[in-house]
Amino acid sequence: MKITSFDSNINNRISRDYKQDNLFDLFQKNIIYVNNIALGLYIVPREFEMRLDRISLYIYGTSDYVEELMVLNDIISPYSVKQNQYIFYCSKENLSQLYVTDKMRSELNKSKQQLIDSSNTNKRKQTSGFLPPTVKPDNLDQITVTKDNKVKIINKFE
Repeated sequence: MKITSFDSNINNRISRDYKQDNLFDLFQKNIIYVNNIALGLYIVPREFEMRLDRISLYIYGTSDYVEELMVLNDIISPYSVKQNQYIFYCSKENLSQLYVTDKMRSELNKSKQQLIDSSNTNKRKQTSGFLPPTVKPDNLDQITVTKDNKVKIINKFE
């Protein structure tokens, strides 16, 4: 598996968060599943069990496409691949369609912001002019003071 630094990452998969000083957004989605890509089928042999990197090497000639195989097959851990499991893959030419572009990322951010804004305006509309609900106090006495100034606690659960 080829290891690269964040500064020289392939296809600019991990972009800088320019709002903060030279930090990377590690939680951004870099690859998405696209329905209109033709997929091939690979059945995992015993020697490739728990080795998605070797499956990538066998299919694509490099072990750099583990993440793409995980997205295409909805796999959480690359070590969870078992013998006789079906692995879907696409051609190397179609892999570029899986990457999230900056245009897609900005559209996702706009739609998220619109959802946040609409939920905030709905909350304001619902609460304007109304008082929050109140809890009525318990009118039952919880303690009493006797004539000889002794405090008696009333047990409500009897």
